[in-house]
Amino acid sequence: MSNRNSKERLIEQTLQELRALDGELDLMDQAIADRLGMNRTDAQCMDIISRLGPMTAGELADRVGLTAGAITAVLDRLERGHWIRRVHDTVDRRRVMVERGPAQHARMEPIFSRLRRSTREVLGHYSEAQLDLIADFLRRTAAIAVHHRQRLRRS
Repeated sequence: MSNRNSKERLIEQTLQELRALDGELDLMDQAIADRLGMNRTDAQCMDIISRLGPMTAGELADRVGLTAGAITAVLDRLERGHWIRRVHDTVDRRRVMVERGPAQHARMEPIFSRLRRSTREVLGHYSEAQLDLIADFLRRTAAIAVHHRQRLRRS
């Protein structure tokens, strides 16, 4: 088998593994949302706020692809559950920021600590150079996903 055919086979295999991973992550996200007693959209918003920190409702709506009315309903539910807080921006008091609430850490930490521990075990098997390569691949693949998501929403 030529190097080109071998490389093409490995690329195709990697694409299939990504699809399988995407499916498993989707199922895991639903299981997490179920465990937390919220719907997927609410859980997705919590994930974004947890990862990226405080942001306006409009910024969150853009990241999730929701309308102003829809994000308001999401934030109302999350605020009632003490998952988030709405606070005035310290620089521009007219701007309202959405940040993690008091319930967020205590209810999510037990779920995610096990997942982080298991993932760290897997990553521990790789060299520093391999981890750099994996991180680069994930960054580039995420950028492709953002690009195509935005393109699909525009058309």
